[in-house]
Amino acid sequence: PGEPWHLVDDTGALPLVKGAHLELLAVSGGRPVPVAGEWDGYELLPLVAWLDGRAIPLAGGVHG
Repeated sequence: PGEPWHLVDDTGALPLVKGAHLELLAVSGGRPVPVAGEWDGYELLPLVAWLDGRAIPLAGGVHG
């Protein structure tokens, strides 16, 4: 709960850019999905997620 939201796997967690969790939740339906993005040393901007074998571009990659 609270800000910032984090992208988590078995090795750790990275804080997400504010608001990025909304699109990830919408795309994934809350399921774990592979994600690629840009890390600036402080927070992760998700750019693409993979769902059912398809790459789903995220708005952060278009408007970020």
